[in-house]
Amino acid sequence: NKVKNKYKNITCVLVIPYGNGRQAKKFSESGLYDETIRLGAKDLPRLTAKGCEEWMIEQSDLVIALGGAAKACAYAEKRKKIVLRL
Repeated sequence: NKVKNKYKNITCVLVIPYGNGRQAKKFSESGLYDETIRLGAKDLPRLTAKGCEEWMIEQSDLVIALGGAAKACAYAEKRKKIVLRL
């Protein structure tokens, strides 16, 4: 949200794979996200952590990475995405 405050054209999207009940509701109602996308099994090519991560990167224009996200960053860069490492 700090980056979003600086760059007003950023949209924060919460992606919830196969609806995680109460916790999903808590995050979606937190006010931190502009949009919430709930995904079901038919929405993702592979319901693995790697498959979900790749799907999110492919849907993004900008990837913000925290800590040990080396593989995700490498995948994003391979897909010509802008990557910010924090």
